[in-house]
Amino acid sequence: MSTVSNEALSRESGQRDFVEVSARRFDLGAPLEFPIYLKLGDAFVLYRAAGDAVTDSHLSRLTECGLGRVWIPRDATEPYLAQLKFRADRVVEDVLATPAERAATCYEVGASLAESALREPKSIEAYRALESVVDRVVDLFHWHSYSLMELLEQMERRPDLYEHSMQVCMYGVLLGKAAGYDRLHELGLGLLFHDIGKLDLPVDLLEQPGALAAHEWNIVHRHPTLGIDRLKSCGWVHPVVRDVVQNHHERLDGTGYPRRCRGVQLTVASRIAAIVNAFDSRTTDRPYRPAVLPFDVLQSMITRGAGMYDRSLLEAFVRLLA
Repeated sequence: MSTVSNEALSRESGQRDFVEVSARRFDLGAPLEFPIYLKLGDAFVLYRAAGDAVTDSHLSRLTECGLGRVWIPRDATEPYLAQLKFRADRVVEDVLATPAERAATCYEVGASLAESALREPKSIEAYRALESVVDRVVDLFHWHSYSLMELLEQMERRPDLYEHSMQVCMYGVLLGKAAGYDRLHELGLGLLFHDIGKLDLPVDLLEQPGALAAHEWNIVHRHPTLGIDRLKSCGWVHPVVRDVVQNHHERLDGTGYPRRCRGVQLTVASRIAAIVNAFDSRTTDRPYRPAVLPFDVLQSMITRGAGMYDRSLLEAFVRLLA
């Protein structure tokens, strides 16, 4: 923490309005169009001024200090998102960009756009912003036939809500394309929104390092219903999006939640969502357990999860490993 404190330039005394973003989302080495702050207690401390750059060295020191998040002024949100989109477009237009570079950029930019949109989801603007994220994902998979492992190598696989949403979106669109599903845009949008209800749950409950008690699980199990309530504020939402948000924790054998749907009650979209959400959750480090290897997760889903997941879709997902 001393390294970060020494580089902090000044303490803000005013009540400025700030937005939290990932420290990993900046174009390293490029001059900033806006300042970056650290939050220490209730105070915001200027870390890098407009015109300065964030370098690999800065990022490494922030990581060492456990500071993966930084803050920008709310009025800098628009140039921040424009910067992200510019990075993505630059890679797309680069004919020499490798599939790995394109996937990494799509993931990084998509996670950032998703974070900004999901933090203030009660608007049609947020809905449209996430549509642009899905457009990039679908275009990516039309351009190159990615394997599951190629995507895994480009992802952080952290338990962050926004990165989890982006990872599940990319896995789901990949599986949907392989399975011949014809509503990839709506599927991807539903997967980006799938955990939006968790924004209405206590943060300390979601980040609890130990196992949850029964009454705590009952609270967590409300998030699909809370997500539907949030979507209502966006106005008209495609039925596939609502379906994925409401049913991504349902299981074919009726053991899921919140409504214990089973069999033919579950659509292809919700079956895809169930598979990719469970896969990403188990291959990601959690406060209460380490990540499990992808092959081991899929093996467990096929053997121990028999009857819970759509077998044909699960086998198609396995075939995407390599």
